[in-house]
Amino acid sequence: MTAIVQAKELMNAVQAEPARLQTAAAQVRLTTDALLHRHQPLWLDYEKTLRTDTEKLREAVEEGRNVIQAAQQIYRDYQVIRPAVLISRPIDLNGKIESLLAFFMQQANVIDDRLLEQVAELSRTWDELFGKDVSAYLPYAEGQDPTYWTLVIGSIIITVLCFVAYRKYQSEMDVVPVTGRKKIDR
Repeated sequence: MTAIVQAKELMNAVQAEPARLQTAAAQVRLTTDALLHRHQPLWLDYEKTLRTDTEKLREAVEEGRNVIQAAQQIYRDYQVIRPAVLISRPIDLNGKIESLLAFFMQQANVIDDRLLEQVAELSRTWDELFGKDVSAYLPYAEGQDPTYWTLVIGSIIITVLCFVAYRKYQSEMDVVPVTGRKKIDR
């Protein structure tokens, strides 16, 4: 909602700012698309941009310069998709991303291993945001025997099927066939 209000304010401003207006229009479009296409929204296409920005941040941290500019670029690119992310993903994920970006802005002058660790954490957060490496199965736990549960569930299914077959057999025994029907001519 704030993306729409912000876009409206920018359009009605006396002095138009094309860059901010373009960002606001993109936010409105991506937010609307996120509402309409929950399974495959357009904002997922920003993954490559954010990963490229993160790689530039990693290089800036390793070189020890331009860390703030690299973090600001990630922030600007993330702000375009932020309203759509708030609709599509849990709010705590957005908080995590924003707190990582704020960390880079504040700690840019102190170059140490913590910054590289946080760049790696930001990459893992992009994986979480864009749905990478999410397993669709539960791992097999050591010490559990799946045969037991297979037999239990199979036994329940067979019992239910036998009961249904017995009830159907009983209902057919009570049916009296109609014989000797005469054909009616019209």
